[in-house]
Amino acid sequence: MTTEGNVAVVTGAASGIGLATIHRLARMGFHTIAIDRDQTALADLLPSLAGGGHRCLVADVTDTDQVRRAFDDIAATEGRLDFLFLSAGIARSGHWEDIGLDANLAMVDVNIGGVLRCLDAAFPLLVDTAGSTVVIMASASAMTGVPSFATYAATKHAVAALSEALAVEWKRYDISVYDVWVSFVDTPMGQQVADSPAATRLGVKVRPERVADVVVSVVAPTKSPVHLLVGWDLKFASGLTRRLPVKLNQRIAHWIHKYPRRADPSSAHEH
Repeated sequence: MTTEGNVAVVTGAASGIGLATIHRLARMGFHTIAIDRDQTALADLLPSLAGGGHRCLVADVTDTDQVRRAFDDIAATEGRLDFLFLSAGIARSGHWEDIGLDANLAMVDVNIGGVLRCLDAAFPLLVDTAGSTVVIMASASAMTGVPSFATYAATKHAVAALSEALAVEWKRYDISVYDVWVSFVDTPMGQQVADSPAATRLGVKVRPERVADVVVSVVAPTKSPVHLLVGWDLKFASGLTRRLPVKLNQRIAHWIHKYPRRADPSSAHEH
């Protein structure tokens, strides 16, 4: 499949998995458009991309007007959208009550609200571009509830459900939809939660370039499943989780995340 002249848009493109993926897409010959809220990082990114004709647009995925303006700009300038990778996301780890309501809601607004805003704004372009593809960044935490990452995992469960549904719904428009599951990735966001019990036990070891390889594997027509899993270990864990009783999965979660069986009731009033 030739990608020369095709248009790819990546959100959260200024760092981490989004950054690795937009570099990969540029080397494949795509005309890329990087979307991020970090204007300085975008300015540094643009000259580093292979080839020419790439663009950067500053937009915060939690701002509906900014997202719509960005995709209106793409519609007016490029007039097509072959590949959309929604990578923007945030994570916080810790006891749910300690993270606090505002931070928990912020994860929902970015990880779910941001995806919905971008899909809504991009939809007309995707429909008008034959054989377009959407990839949404999910997580290994979409497999099961994850202690210390309760709200983050909930947002990724939502991404997984959304991807499954849209993969069926949007087939009638010739739009392919996937999501990507991966464990702890060595990115700025991954390092922010590197001291969590699960990260210290499992390690923050997946390189963003490895994830980018999986993302771009669906550029060409493929029979890949909706959920794209990074690494044999995650594929094994996913299969095992589906087969084990819920109670046993919870015991494993207690071990991985080093959660106590009982807490001091007085500590519940300290947050």
